[in-house]
Amino acid sequence: VINPVMAQKRTVQVQAGRRTSVCAVIGIAPDAAQAISSAKAFDNISAAKRAFSAAESFAQAQARYFGLEGKEVLDAFQYASSLIYSTQKLITGRAARLKLFEHGVSGDNPVAMLTVQKDEDIEKLNTELKRKALLSRRGLTYDLIIADMCGNAYLNPVRQKLQESLSAY
Repeated sequence: VINPVMAQKRTVQVQAGRRTSVCAVIGIAPDAAQAISSAKAFDNISAAKRAFSAAESFAQAQARYFGLEGKEVLDAFQYASSLIYSTQKLITGRAARLKLFEHGVSGDNPVAMLTVQKDEDIEKLNTELKRKALLSRRGLTYDLIIADMCGNAYLNPVRQKLQESLSAY
């Protein structure tokens, strides 16, 4: 996978015995005027620190709302990048999309798959459902395929837990 890269060279002179701070902000905007306007909001280190503090508070609030711990949120965003890049490579061509469509998946969105077979898989499912909710809230729509490999027994506690988890979301 080739990841996007940005590089910029700047010279910063610091007098002996002194300290300084450098703030780099990466963003996206629909046009140059909006980009310049947004960049001006970070024209001093105090403004940047306030913005980063507000963003951190927002992220923590979302994590609490979705019931995720800090590491799980970081994992969700790393997962999102691999989901986007790997799915774009895997689902190409009309034949691949038609195969997915047979199972109710359009193939228009990135696709993730989780297999549920034993009791331990239910916790993975719950984490995946929370992660999907968080990423969807952040604008990443993807299809989650859950492969039910619990067997055909009528009374199956794993299948019952699977259905309970899905009903909660």
